[in-house]
Amino acid sequence: MGSKRFTQEQKLAVLKRAEQMGIKEAARAAGVRYTTVYDWKSRLEALGEERFLSCKPFMPGRGIKKISPQKEEAVLSAWKRCPALGPGQVRNQLRRQGITVSIKTVRQIMEANGYKGYRKRTKQKEEGNRFEARRPLELPQMDILEFFINKLKVYLLILLDDFSRFVFGFRLLTQTTIDEVIGLVQEAIDRYGKMPACAGTADREEMLADRGFVFYSWKGANRFEKYLELERIDHTHASAHNPKTLGKIEALNGHLRREL
Repeated sequence: MGSKRFTQEQKLAVLKRAEQMGIKEAARAAGVRYTTVYDWKSRLEALGEERFLSCKPFMPGRGIKKISPQKEEAVLSAWKRCPALGPGQVRNQLRRQGITVSIKTVRQIMEANGYKGYRKRTKQKEEGNRFEARRPLELPQMDILEFFINKLKVYLLILLDDFSRFVFGFRLLTQTTIDEVIGLVQEAIDRYGKMPACAGTADREEMLADRGFVFYSWKGANRFEKYLELERIDHTHASAHNPKTLGKIEALNGHLRREL
């Protein structure tokens, strides 16, 4: 069979004839392999007639690749001996016999003869529940970013507003202590104040932080938690091993790491 190039309209005409006389007969009449016609049929079913006709066919320099009857028979023979094999395994079996054929060609021949391969489904990314404070000062977030300056390990303590992403304050430290954490929060309160409670409600400002030792104690309340209670600020702990809870400040930490 000679190499031919078909327009989309010509391909559709061949497929119309295939509905009447069968794929193999239509392929023989058009001068192409029946696997090629089967591939056109699959594309037509997937795209629909309108989009199929509007597609621009790929024009390889060598034209349509020929599949010799001997290779086709070898593929089908290897597959029939062990129907559980997939295209890649059939290709490997043929290579051991000294027959070189691509996986794509093996798959085309097998699909044209009833093979329905397993298509790996792409797992859709699950979106987590998003939350955001309703107004400024309602939910400050606090976290510590560790990095090195030359060989010196330093800690960047950051206080961020959940609603506006505004940084209330930060401290660059060589050692983290509860006193430094309390000092940063007190400076923010002195400068920006606290969220006023809504009339007729019991709304209180909250502080969201992870379970680091300066923020949280497994045995009772540490001095930072007692300080927040005196300031009438509810302390909310982030879920363990779940950085998405502090997603906004973790995103800021990521930007800082890339810059530094």
